[in-house]
Amino acid sequence: MWAFFLVSLLAFFLRIFRKVAEKWSTPRRVLFSLGAAFLLMLPQADLIMLFGESGRLLHYIDPFRYILLWVTPLTFYLIPAAIVVWAWLTHNRLVSTMRALGLALVFIGVIFVPFGLWLNKMAMIYRQP
Repeated sequence: MWAFFLVSLLAFFLRIFRKVAEKWSTPRRVLFSLGAAFLLMLPQADLIMLFGESGRLLHYIDPFRYILLWVTPLTFYLIPAAIVVWAWLTHNRLVSTMRALGLALVFIGVIFVPFGLWLNKMAMIYRQP
């Protein structure tokens, strides 16, 4: 839910700047949208939990935490955010930013069950009983 909230925030933010960005060149629009997507990726809940959990250094964290650290943002934020950014960059009326947000929600819904099953399998492999 946190990742989808961030994707929604990205869609809202890009929608606000849509009129202003029409005057910009394509490379500048790409740079702006990628920068916004990157900034909103930073406060991922897993990153906050990982670094705020204790004073341990990164090399003491088990492999399961590394998997969570990289796979969760990639699955639930970057791919839906890419759909939203693509819709914002193309100015295609058939795929508006809000429709892209809906597609991102469908993507998250479709991928959630297989992702959860895979995550449970990784937890059983890497967690000590």
